Amino acid sequence: MHAIETRRKLVFVKNDKRRMRVKCEGLCTNSKSGEKVSQSELSKKTKCDVGPSNLSVKYGVVGKSKDKVSCQIKKADNGESCSGKSNKWAKRELYIVYKLVPQIQKNPKIPIKAVISYLETYTELIINEHKAYGAVRRATKMIQGDYKSQYAELRDYVCELKRCNADTTVKFDVELGTLKSETRVFKRIYICLGTLKKGFKAIGRDLLGLDGAFMKQPATGCILSAVGVDSNNGIYPVSYAIVEQECGSSWTWFLECLGQDLDLSTKSNFTFISDRQKGLIQAVTNVFPCVGHRHCLRHIHGNMKGDFRGIAYKNHFWRCASVTTILKFDQAMQQLKEFDNEAFIWLAKILAHQWAMSHFIGRAVSDVLLSNTCECFNRWLVDARDKPIVTALEYIREYCMKRIVNVKINISKTNGPLTPAATKLFEKIKSEAHQCIILWGGNQRYQVSGKVNQYVVDMETRSYACRK
Repeated sequence: MHAIETRRKLVFVKNDKRRMRVKCEGLCTNSKSGEKVSQSELSKKTKCDVGPSNLSVKYGVVGKSKDKVSCQIKKADNGESCSGKSNKWAKRELYIVYKLVPQIQKNPKIPIKAVISYLETYTELIINEHKAYGAVRRATKMIQGDYKSQYAELRDYVCELKRCNADTTVKFDVELGTLKSETRVFKRIYICLGTLKKGFKAIGRDLLGLDGAFMKQPATGCILSAVGVDSNNGIYPVSYAIVEQECGSSWTWFLECLGQDLDLSTKSNFTFISDRQKGLIQAVTNVFPCVGHRHCLRHIHGNMKGDFRGIAYKNHFWRCASVTTILKFDQAMQQLKEFDNEAFIWLAKILAHQWAMSHFIGRAVSDVLLSNTCECFNRWLVDARDKPIVTALEYIREYCMKRIVNVKINISKTNGPLTPAATKLFEKIKSEAHQCIILWGGNQRYQVSGKVNQYVVDMETRSYACRK
C-alpha cells in the first residue's frame, strides 16, 4: 500500500530469519531490518510498514509472547529525490480486492466497467476487465463467505434461527455416507418461521401456491416454496426449502413437512395451485389425496399454444375457465368444439376441476386461477439464488420480515375495517349491486335478479347459486 500511495517501486532484495531488506528501484535506495521474529510468523503476521518518503515507521506488534516482538527500523536511507516509478504491487489482485470490499458491500451488483472506473479515479490503477472480474469475485467471496465452508456453519445458523424465532420449524435431511466418515453430506433443509406459520393460520385462507426455482452457479440445488394470499390480496410466504433437485421425492418430503406445520392430514380438504411441475402432481396425490389441486392457466395456455395459436383460441380457453357455473361451462366448451374440435379434445383431456372455476371444490372460496403468488415470490429471490446456502437462507428470511412489516404499515394507513385491496373490491361490488333487484323469499333466502340471470342467495348457509 505504501508503494502504491507514494508511487514507489519497492522490492524485497534480501530476507533471513532476523532481517528484511526493501529497496526502491527509483533514484533512491531505502532499507529496513527488524528484530528477531519466529519463523512461523515471519511471512504471515509480521507488520513492518514503510512510511512516507522519509521512511518514518509505524510499529506493528506481532504478539505479546516472548518470541514475538515488534518490528523496528534499524537503518534507513532517505530517498527524497526519488522520482517514482510504476510498480508491480499496483497489479496485485489482493490489494485491489481490499479496495473493492467497501464498494461491493454498498452495491453488490456493481458493473465491471464501474469497478475499473473507480480504480482509475481513486487509486490511479489501470487494470483490464479480466483482473477486475477476478478481484470482484474474490471480494464478493470475502463478504458472502465460501460456498463449501458455509455448510459446516449450517447447524449453528439453524440453532440461532430457532432461538430468535419462537415455534420455528427447521428440518434437515442428510446423506449418511460411509461408516468411517465423521461428517454427513447435506441434502435438504426445510424452514417454516413461527411468525409466518401463526399468521397464515390467523388469515384463514386455505389456499397455497407451490413452486420451485433453480439455484444459479456456483450454487447448486433448487428452492421450493409455499406461498399463500394475505388479507390484502398480496403474497404471504409460509415456508421454503433448499433441496438437491426438483423431483417427486423432494416434493413429497416438502409436503410432508408442510402438512405437519399446518396440521393437515391425509383427509384435509385443502387447496393447492401449481404449474404442473415434474413430480409435483403425483406428490400432492400421495400426501394429500383429498385436496383440491388447481393448475395455473398461464402454463396450460402455454402448452396449448404449441398446437393451437392465436387470440381466438386464447379467448375461448379463458372463457371456459372463468365462468362460474357448470351450465355456462358446458356452453363455453360447446362453442370451442364448434370452433375447433381438435382443440376441444386436447382441453377435455385435462380434468375440469383442475383448471375451470365452475368445478372448483374445497375450503378455499377463491377465484385464483394463476400461480402469480409463487412467481412474484421467486422474482424477489433472484438475488439469493447464486449465494452460499447460509447467505441465501438469510436473504429469504430478511425478505419475509420486510414484506410482513411493509404490509402492516400499508394496512395501518387505511380508514375502516377492511384492508386497502378489500375496500377497493367492496366499493366495486356496491356499485354493481345497484343494478340488481332483490326479493325476499322468507327466512334468510333472497332472489337476486341481474340484467340477464337470477339466482338464489341463502344468508344462513352463506351459499349462492351463481358461485361468484
